[in-house]
Amino acid sequence: RADDGLRYAGKQFFLAGDGWRTHQDLAFGPGKTGNTARNYALLTVTVSGTDRLSYGMPRTSRGPSMNGFSIRVVDHQPPSVAQPGPKEAPVMALPMPADVEKILFVKRFTYNSNHYYTEFINSSWMPGGNLCVLDVKTGNVRDLVPELSSGVFERYDLSFDATRVVFAWKKGPQDGYRLYEVHVDGTGLRQLTFPPSNEAELERSYRNDPGYHHGTDDLCPCYLPDGGIAFVSTRCQYGILCDPADNFTTTVLYRMDGDGNNLTKLSNSSVSETGPSMLPDGRVLYTRWEYVDKGAVSAKCLWAMRPDGTASVEVFGNDIDFPPTLNFGRVIPDMSQGYVVMGVPHYPNNNVGTVIRLDLTKSIRTHEPMTWMTPTVDIRTEGGFHFENSAGVWEKDPEGTGPLFADVYPLSASLFLVAHKPGGTVWTDAKGYGLYLLDECGAVCEVYRDPAISCWRPMPLRPRPVPPVMASSVNAELATRS
Repeated sequence: RADDGLRYAGKQFFLAGDGWRTHQDLAFGPGKTGNTARNYALLTVTVSGTDRLSYGMPRTSRGPSMNGFSIRVVDHQPPSVAQPGPKEAPVMALPMPADVEKILFVKRFTYNSNHYYTEFINSSWMPGGNLCVLDVKTGNVRDLVPELSSGVFERYDLSFDATRVVFAWKKGPQDGYRLYEVHVDGTGLRQLTFPPSNEAELERSYRNDPGYHHGTDDLCPCYLPDGGIAFVSTRCQYGILCDPADNFTTTVLYRMDGDGNNLTKLSNSSVSETGPSMLPDGRVLYTRWEYVDKGAVSAKCLWAMRPDGTASVEVFGNDIDFPPTLNFGRVIPDMSQGYVVMGVPHYPNNNVGTVIRLDLTKSIRTHEPMTWMTPTVDIRTEGGFHFENSAGVWEKDPEGTGPLFADVYPLSASLFLVAHKPGGTVWTDAKGYGLYLLDECGAVCEVYRDPAISCWRPMPLRPRPVPPVMASSVNAELATRS
């Protein structure tokens, strides 16, 4: 019979692309009309003058798709009830340290990938932005490489003497990210990595999923004390175990000389390694997806290795389920055994989430070392974000409409530079993220925002201490014999 309203109560699906994609294939009878209002897993349909409605459940992934749902028919439009929204981070006038006069950062439209480890291969192609320098005092912003503004910038690192920047850049939608270097005055641009000789053959052989780039990518560069550069790459040609083998989704650690020569694979992880940065003792800190005796989406935790790939060891989090991904860790300069890390979902993800400080004088396989610097943001189950609302109740939000954070850089144990999106827009908001100061109580202070594009990865443009060079223990003769 004709009803005024039909409500579809959805469920969380196995893969992100199924459960949160807008459902647009509602079919009404000839000459009939209807409209939908989508609220996470709830789809409300209002119809008039029809006695039949069909709904096609979209299948948007090649994995298991649990297409069960329930329908409730009502004879009136249910009244809307205002719900308390997520708490915003309090805004305060936080002082910038006097020795931070310039800030290096990236302008890039927000990635919209379906997992934390696929942002470089299945985010929408949205070119634009640059590697930029902000003058803190004047607010002026300078593009370092305007000639590359037609591509997409991933992440970068600053040399210890603060004279050069190494960065990952993607020329076009069918190109892989490659590493480049430029001086901080914008001169001396040079390309350091190039596609392997069989790149075209790889792309022809493996292009079964049009949503992915099927060549190789070089990402997340990190200067080493000996003049070399560590980075992660898909040159290993591995696929994540729950993905088809033709999707080069796994990144593992590599190193090369400062001029791009002697490229060497440092690890053989079957699943992704990301976010290398330097420890004061000369080792490389990174995130390793630990797949052994763990759930499928956890734990991605902090590890360290020597720059030659030897002596890999857990640093923190091998038994931490949530947040499921602890990424882009850095040492806090004025805190003994202090680290800061991003806690983010496995999916959906642009490596945005909550900021966590670690005190590793405490047990490294418990939550005891963890203090949330952004205490109203968390990831407590898979498939999105959790925000504390103004009534003090925690709510899950797959769309990420509350305040979110990324790319934390510690200035001290109590003050950090971050990329930040205030509440009110979804996590994929292409222009939603700006640069902020964050204190240990969760207060924020805007440093810079471009209304036309998001801003990422703030880092002071100043020299840093050079960690000691660790002598390699690799026996080259044995290596030739495997």
